[in-house]
Order: sequence, then C-alpha cells, then structure tokens
Amino acid sequence: SKLPLLASLADRRQRLAASRGDSAEGAEGAGAEEGKDRRTRKSDKKTLRAKYGKKEKAKKGAPQEVSSRRVSAPPQAAAAQAGARAGAMRVRDPRFDDVSGKLDMDGFGKSYSFLEEYREQELENLKGEQQKLDRLQKKGPKRADVVAAIAERKDEVKQEIRKRIQQDKSRRHMGVLLETERELKGQEREKVRTTGKTPFYHKKGLVRKIVLEKKKEAQGGGRNKDAERREKKVAGREKKRLPARRRHCGTLLRRTNNHCAERQTVNRGSPFFSFLVVLFLSS
Repeated sequence: SKLPLLASLADRRQRLAASRGDSAEGAEGAGAEEGKDRRTRKSDKKTLRAKYGKKEKAKKGAPQEVSSRRVSAPPQAAAAQAGARAGAMRVRDPRFDDVSGKLDMDGFGKSYSFLEEYREQELENLKGEQQKLDRLQKKGPKRADVVAAIAERKDEVKQEIRKRIQQDKSRRHMGVLLETERELKGQEREKVRTTGKTPFYHKKGLVRKIVLEKKKEAQGGGRNKDAERREKKVAGREKKRLPARRRHCGTLLRRTNNHCAERQTVNRGSPFFSFLVVLFLSS
C-alpha cells in the first residue's frame, strides 16, 4: 500500500521541478528580449542623433554644438519666458535695475536728509562712551581681563569715531562738488540761451580745481596740510619721470653754503679736460 503513495509523491516532485525549470527559462528569455530591445533603442537614438545634427561631445567639458539655423531667443528673454511659464517670482535689485529710473543725487539727499541727525547723535554717543572708558581706565587697578577688555573697547570706539569723521568729511566734500557742478551747468545754460554759444561741459577734474580755489580763498590764501601733501605728491610724480642722471644729480656738482649747485658738464674725452688734468698734476 505504501508503494503507490511513494510513486505518486515522486511523480509530483518531477512535475514541480519541470514547471520551475520552464518558468526560469521563460524569465531568462524575457530578460534577454528586454535587453535586446533596450540596446536596439539606444542604437536607434544614436543613429537619429547623428543624422539630425546633435553631435556627440569630443570631451565631457566641451561646449555643446548647436546648428546656426536654429532660431533661439536672447538669454534674458529666454529666462523671462521660462520664469513666466513656471510662474516663479523674478528677483531684482532696485539699485542696479533700469526699471527704477536714473539715480538723482539731489533728490536722494533731500529724501534722506534726516539721516544726518541720526549720524550726529550716534557720533555724540560714541564720544560719550570714549570719555566714560577714559574715566574707567584712569581709576584704580583692576583685574587683568577687565583692563584688557576696556582697552580693546576703547580702541574700537576710537577707530569708529575716526571712520565716521572721515565719512562726514567725504560727504561734505561730495556735496560741495555737486553744488559747484550745478552752478556751472546753470551758468552754461544761461550763456547758451543768451548768446547761442556751444555748451561747454566741465570735466570732473576742472570742477575739483574750482572747489580747491574756493577753499583757498575761504582760508585767506594760507597754506594747509592738504595743499602741501598734494604738492609733494605731484613733485614725486614729476621726479619719477626724469631721467636717472638728472634725478640723482649725475652731472658734476659742488656744494656751496649747503646748496647743490650744478656745474657745466665736462666731456672727459675733450682736450680741455686733458689740459685740466695735466695742470692739476703739475701743481
């Protein structure tokens, strides 16, 4: 009774193994077919790309080659169209955008004139803090870390005060330049209207010279440190342009009363020079 049961179990095992083998072969066949289709599609893409102009890059970092017959929008227009299609917000800086209009320095100064009061108040606060730090520093001995912190803060306040004073000076100078330029433009406009002459546009350097002359007149014609520094700078620039011999007094010189007096240059190859040498040796 056991033999038919064993035979039936063996038969089932054989049928199950056969079915598993068929499924594995079918899966391998399907995978092979899919890989073949993928390779075929890749080769078809390469063929179409080579046929219709999209070339392969010679190197990975090489620029892409595009046909000159292809119509494309400028970069800014293309970016604007892409942003409009995507619905993204376009960020712009009003300081550097033409949409905001031309910068009007006069209007800008009038609109933000209240900032001068804030700057003056901040400068007064810094000076008050500096005086307070001076008093703290002059008091009795303290811990080393407290003394170092006071000295460090005092240096920071001192540098900030110097920086703000220099900025105020530069702003005032810029205001004087703009005011002078405005006056010169008004004078030229009046001359053009009355006489019909060709308008003359003053350069920035000429406007600066006029401002310096006005400043000298306001000071009573006396010399100041700025003028001396400027003259020294110009003299050094002119000295650099001189030849090396003239710059270092290469000609024969003699010192008389602590002054450098230039003598006439003597040609050492001339008979006159030889006569002077013989006369000097004989004496």
